Amino acid sequence: MPKTDHRSCTCGAVYRRIEAIAAARESGSYECAVCGATLESWNTAWVPSYRLIVGPIRKPE
Repeated sequence: MPKTDHRSCTCGAVYRRIEAIAAARESGSYECAVCGATLESWNTAWVPSYRLIVGPIRKPE
């Protein structure tokens, strides 16, 4: 059963994170689609996938 949770980036974006087992060990990383910050790096058979669910709130100028 995949494990699901939420992760927040420093820019304020919120992602749904799902972790599932891969057939073999994988290494990689995920960068925020909004600001480019690295949210996570991995080198394991439990591989995460991310989906942006809430963008950062912009302050009025």
